[in-house]
Amino acid sequence: MEEFVSHRKIGISKSILLCLGVLFLYDFIDSFVWGYAEAAMSEEAFERTSYYFFDSIICAVLCFLFFFLYLGLRWRFKQSKTKSYHPFWILSQSIIITLGISGLTNLWLDFSYSKLSHIPFVASSIKSYDATWEGIEKEPYLYVLLAVVVLGPIVEEFMFRGIIFRLLEEQNVYLALILSSLFFGLWHMEFIQSVYTVFLGFATVIVYFRTQSIVYPMLIHILYNFLSTLPPAWDNTMFYHWLNKIELFMILPCFLLLFFMIKSNKKRVFLY
Repeated sequence: MEEFVSHRKIGISKSILLCLGVLFLYDFIDSFVWGYAEAAMSEEAFERTSYYFFDSIICAVLCFLFFFLYLGLRWRFKQSKTKSYHPFWILSQSIIITLGISGLTNLWLDFSYSKLSHIPFVASSIKSYDATWEGIEKEPYLYVLLAVVVLGPIVEEFMFRGIIFRLLEEQNVYLALILSSLFFGLWHMEFIQSVYTVFLGFATVIVYFRTQSIVYPMLIHILYNFLSTLPPAWDNTMFYHWLNKIELFMILPCFLLLFFMIKSNKKRVFLY
């Protein structure tokens, strides 16, 4: 028994170290690209270039690296048995979940702005959050589309669902569901944003665990970011009005789908 406990502790320690290593790799590539760009370009050219152009490059490099890490983990860890589903049904459920989480996000933001803005640290977070989105609106949409809508979600899904969740899952599945979602929220380092990204993280990790495919969490994350970063041609009050109504209507179906996915996960058989 003592040997088993000792081996388990070593396994947990290695998992935590590997998770930290993934986060360190992200920071290293981020710092390297920014440092190289600043050194290689003139000050004027560097200042003139969009922030999201560099962010797109960082995300593209990380997509490549994390893809191979993800494949390595899938080969290293045995996969749990899962029932196969028709892609159409999983895709339909993913869209409903995305809209529902977007509706929940809207409720959280409305609550924060109307009920919590008198709290100093929340007010500071709101100010920072607003400044970020005002900055995004001034950037070329092509780079925002690449960095925020497409490549960024792919990188984060590889990181938090494909790698970090997979590492923690070896120790305890349900703890991994919770911790990977919390880490995802904390990763955004902004109170207002961290809360609703925990919602998104929890939904995507449930879908990932249920389907054993990283594709559907990526699609959910991409669509979720797209709905909050629409093309200029669609960015108008009427479109957002109807979109918000649909998102609010989808909150209950979203919760029901996630509930049944969690319930069905209890019946899963693990091959550990």
